[in-house]
Amino acid sequence: MTDKQIIATVRKILDVLHDPDTGFNAFRKELRNKKLSETEYKQAITDKQYEIASKYGLTRENNESEVKFSLSGKDVMDNHLYVSCGQAAKAFCYVNSQLPKEEQLDLKVLFSTDIEHLIDAMEGHTLPCVKLSDGKLHAIEPQIQPDKNKHPGFEFVCDDVKVGGEIWHQLSSIKEKGRPYQITKIVTPEEHLAVYSDFSKFLEASMVHKDKIAFVCSSLRMILHNLNSEQNKNKGIRQIYEICKALNGKQTSIKVLHFINGEKQSDRIAIEYDGAYYDINPNVQYLTLKKYKTPEDFKFNIEGYKLQKIMSPAEFIKAFEAHEQMKQTQGRE
Repeated sequence: MTDKQIIATVRKILDVLHDPDTGFNAFRKELRNKKLSETEYKQAITDKQYEIASKYGLTRENNESEVKFSLSGKDVMDNHLYVSCGQAAKAFCYVNSQLPKEEQLDLKVLFSTDIEHLIDAMEGHTLPCVKLSDGKLHAIEPQIQPDKNKHPGFEFVCDDVKVGGEIWHQLSSIKEKGRPYQITKIVTPEEHLAVYSDFSKFLEASMVHKDKIAFVCSSLRMILHNLNSEQNKNKGIRQIYEICKALNGKQTSIKVLHFINGEKQSDRIAIEYDGAYYDINPNVQYLTLKKYKTPEDFKFNIEGYKLQKIMSPAEFIKAFEAHEQMKQTQGRE
């Protein structure tokens, strides 16, 4: 195909995606016509995602990221709803696969991560790419509707897609940050669907870890995988204790943060690195992190929690075991 033909096909796919009645936003149009409240509107979208994901065995026990990543491009187009960049990229690739063979584009998919979130990869962006006659991959933003009055009505996001390279995204929510993302991986549409529909695998591919942080995160991945198997699964403070025990008190970059809210208490386990704190979810089998600039910034479902102290794994183990011993002693009295 010539560049002119490729560009025309990209526009054709974008028009299919953005068709107001059959495209990947049509479900939202239906909801708006129902005059729902904002809360009802958001809940309907969430419910729809869980409904679709149920065919993959996911339930309300799965978090929304796991559900969101599990859906295919076909799911998106059949249900006329997308909620993420990854779903938009899958939908683009799916529509391409439904074209006549001679029109289908040779596509790739890029993962990119905000350069200030390379450790946690919780702020990323996924795009489809196509190769032009210059031999380079050119990235496409499926979420931006093409201009009806212009040809081709869209601009490529990046004209030379390479792993490790920078990309300045076109979405206003990203542009307003004023910084680039780093391209972390390039895969085929088939790999994107078969491998990276698993949120844990996507996260691992999107994180950039070097030196000390790479060793810490590698250890945590292994510990979380082993501790969170069905037969060993614990919750809350006990799980943090088990993680600290598995670390043997050796990782000085791991911290346990103790918060209080009146008589209520809450403990969080985190990585302290390069002046920031990365909150670890201890209750899943994979490593997921959330970046906070300071411990005081940690978010809770209920407001009012204040940081009381920060402990090393060894200090937390000692405090936990002393507390458990005290409870046993009181129980015998």
